[in-house]
Amino acid sequence: MGKKRVNRNLRNSWNLDRHLSSETLSQNMDESERVDASLITHDYEGGFVDPFLATPSKSPPGKKKRDSNDVSLAEIFNAIQSINSKQDSVIQKITHIESSIEVTTAAVNSLSDTVNRLLSDVASHGEKIGKAESSIQHMQHENASLKLRVKELERYSRRWCLKLLGVKEREDENIRMTAISHLARVVPRIKDKLEEAVDVVHRVGKQRSDGAPRHVIIRFVTRRHRDIIWMEAKSSIYLRENSLHIKEFLSKADIESRNKLWPLVQAARKEGKKAGFSGPFAVINNKRIAANSAQYP
Repeated sequence: MGKKRVNRNLRNSWNLDRHLSSETLSQNMDESERVDASLITHDYEGGFVDPFLATPSKSPPGKKKRDSNDVSLAEIFNAIQSINSKQDSVIQKITHIESSIEVTTAAVNSLSDTVNRLLSDVASHGEKIGKAESSIQHMQHENASLKLRVKELERYSRRWCLKLLGVKEREDENIRMTAISHLARVVPRIKDKLEEAVDVVHRVGKQRSDGAPRHVIIRFVTRRHRDIIWMEAKSSIYLRENSLHIKEFLSKADIESRNKLWPLVQAARKEGKKAGFSGPFAVINNKRIAANSAQYP
């Protein structure tokens, strides 16, 4: 019973739905006809005209605006090619820079080796220079010592000589015999020994253009005869009367030293002191004074 009742209810519901659907469809059709009728207009000359006959059923598709985010494949491809080209250029530049860095590195290494070699050479040269300076100092000291010895030897050699001034020059003169003749007049007591006592006689330098006689250098065999003549010549009347002079044969250095010491000797003589010269030194009251240590008046 219950089951039959359910079936009957379902059948009634289905019939009701069909009835409602039919009515709804009928109403929709009536409304559609009314809308179509309202769209039909009356033309008194040409009859009824449908105003929508000339209008297409579908409107033409409008132009779509391009979105700013839409990119074509060609543009993407061109962008990739541009990136690749730039990348190739950058790679070439990097390769060039790497090559330049390698060249620079090699040059720096070469310079470093050169600098190291130069530093080594400088150190070696420094040692050599130090040795050279030491040798130079030793040579300078030795040179100064040798100069003193040479000066002393020259001074000693000149002590064997006297210088005769004022002897007139003649052509084809025998200056040795002329000098011995003058010396015999100065010291008559040794005139027989002068032939053996005198060694060498000669004039100094070239003949002068003004006609003035050149000095005569007399070298003696013995110092004893030389000193006798030197002592007698200081007060010789013969020499003064004949305008002749006998002097010591001094070196240039000794002459300069005596010229510096002369004011000191002259002042001492004015004070009544015994003053004179011995070689390059001044002797005042038996005290020897050097030119570089003298206190000049």
